[in-house]
Amino acid sequence: AGNVCREGYESRSISGHINVGARRHSEFLSVVWFTLGSPIATPYLPFYLGMTEVPLEFASTEAATIFGQLHLVLEGNPQYRPLVRRVWENFEFSVFSESNALERRVSALLDNGRQTEVHTLLNDFTTSNCDAALRTARQLIEKITRETD
Repeated sequence: AGNVCREGYESRSISGHINVGARRHSEFLSVVWFTLGSPIATPYLPFYLGMTEVPLEFASTEAATIFGQLHLVLEGNPQYRPLVRRVWENFEFSVFSESNALERRVSALLDNGRQTEVHTLLNDFTTSNCDAALRTARQLIEKITRETD
């Protein structure tokens, strides 16, 4: 485990944490939790080694653009940073809790040789969380913009 990069608020780099916590099936369950920008404006999302697809918005510049917009809105309205951070902390806690259950299910499927199902499960989990993060970011941008115009 270790940090990939951890920059300050002014930076617009990716930051992340690599976790190889699974003793069994680490070739599927090793995970990178990373953000597409400042952790103040962007949540950490899990991307498992056993995935076979990356959500389209994250394979292009779409997600980075949306989180970049939130970052810019927060630069102009720093009073909203605590709210946004709290939203992402709650989001991350939920995703982390769900990931524990997911990893147990993945291990059981792999123990029974069901790799194809595991790829689908990991892909779906990541896509669902990425979609929720983008939806939340758009809602935060809308809220802050509406309240500060």
